[in-house]
Amino acid sequence: MDISAKLKRAREQAGLTQAELAKKAGVKQARISLWESGKRQQMSLEHLRSIARALGVSADFLIGTWEDLQEEAATPS
Repeated sequence: MDISAKLKRAREQAGLTQAELAKKAGVKQARISLWESGKRQQMSLEHLRSIARALGVSADFLIGTWEDLQEEAATPS
């Protein structure tokens, strides 16, 4: 799952609208929309941290590092 899908899923699970997340994270709602739609792929580390904190998830979760590590650990060597 890519960051856009994870961002949207985490936002919905937190019960937030894009506007509410934008306000909590200190970014514009239009930017949240672009990230969720995949129309904007890049995100600064500052925005990544702010969004992760606002959603109560780790930045690793949003970018896929945590899941990648879990898959590696589950795969027999």
